[in-house]
Amino acid sequence: MKKLIITILAVLFLTTPVFAATGMKGATCLTGGTAGCLDYYNGSTLNDGDVAIVSVDGLIYFYRLDEDSAATESSPAIIGPDSGGGDKRWILQEVVGTATITTLANDATPSIAAGTKFVTGGTTTITDFDDGYTGKIIYIIAAHSLTITDGTNIFLSGSANWAMTASDTLTLIQKADTFWYELSRGDNGA
Repeated sequence: MKKLIITILAVLFLTTPVFAATGMKGATCLTGGTAGCLDYYNGSTLNDGDVAIVSVDGLIYFYRLDEDSAATESSPAIIGPDSGGGDKRWILQEVVGTATITTLANDATPSIAAGTKFVTGGTTTITDFDDGYTGKIIYIIAAHSLTITDGTNIFLSGSANWAMTASDTLTLIQKADTFWYELSRGDNGA
């Protein structure tokens, strides 16, 4: 069933008018500069609007090439060709994955590149999430007591920090301004 859903998404993604006339690439790793990685494609052979599908660790990443982006590389959101790329960048459009729940690093700015569903990895106060992209929604389940800070990189309901306790939940979305905004929360803790 999962393969059918991914196939349908790929067909929809590749047959939209924007993508129908473009080139299609595939990869099995994001970066590393070796054959099979997205950044291995020589930029001189890529065209604006080319698309790529990358399968890594049960996740499917969908990318579109922007020939004049010049954005700073930040995998998985932005990946530049290792050779001949100039200002060309692969821009992440969507990630489709399994129901896996990943443990966040015990870090003030943990990476959320590995998926969308996370359990906390420690008690360190979280001030931001690394490796997001516009439109990404993340779901967090607290396994520890920790604080999520409000007002700098994360904007929470009530404009106040939230002291999560074990079993609380938080859902956030990243807007184009690179900030995270609360969609919902579950105050389920003790």
